[in-house]
Amino acid sequence: GVNYDIKVWKNPSRLVITMSKEEEMKPIIVLDAGHGGKDYGAMNGDYWEKTVNIDMIKLLGKELEKDFNVYYTRKDDTFISLTDRSKFSNGKKAVLFVSIHSNANANKASNGTEVFYFSKNPSVYAKSVADFENSVDEKYGIKESAVDFLVNDIIYKQNQERSKRLAKGIVDKLADATGFKNRGVQGANFAVLRGSEVPAVLIELGFISNDQEAEKLVDPQVQDAMAKSIAKSIREYMK
Repeated sequence: GVNYDIKVWKNPSRLVITMSKEEEMKPIIVLDAGHGGKDYGAMNGDYWEKTVNIDMIKLLGKELEKDFNVYYTRKDDTFISLTDRSKFSNGKKAVLFVSIHSNANANKASNGTEVFYFSKNPSVYAKSVADFENSVDEKYGIKESAVDFLVNDIIYKQNQERSKRLAKGIVDKLADATGFKNRGVQGANFAVLRGSEVPAVLIELGFISNDQEAEKLVDPQVQDAMAKSIAKSIREYMK
């Protein structure tokens, strides 16, 4: 339970051994704030998805850091490709990847919270949501590696059921905490989830295109409640 480092120093000659207590190895979770930088995500007047996402990811990270080692794909207003987000998570040897987003629809009455996991057989609706999110890389001329996709396909079934279980826990608690409509769990071909080597979910907190819901998404008290509910779901899943 002790780490040590040995150095030989001169003038005068001596052997220096530095010892320190070994830190507890906590599970690693990677948090991903969707969009960022030149990619604003969904917008409704002064409400920007990229801002809501980064605010939420910081609050969620603060909650989870009590029990896990938490890494962030971004902690500021930076643009990161979809494939680089999952690659970052894989490089950290994470046990879980959680991506935060805010939904949007041409119908401003659309409302509610929902959580997605990766599936190659989505519903028509889930496909439309994934197509919007996946268009980011294409919009900026970024293409996914065919090799990466092949590797991800091998572990597809391994992670799907675990991701689905986590997604169900999150959406139920999130809806209870916010009073938002519970739109349930759906599978879709999200590029940011497709690249993950571990269970991964994409959370659509609510509809930023809905004026009433947008106001709640930027409310500090509502954000705090959302962060606590998601963190609780993750802890229960990790037990």
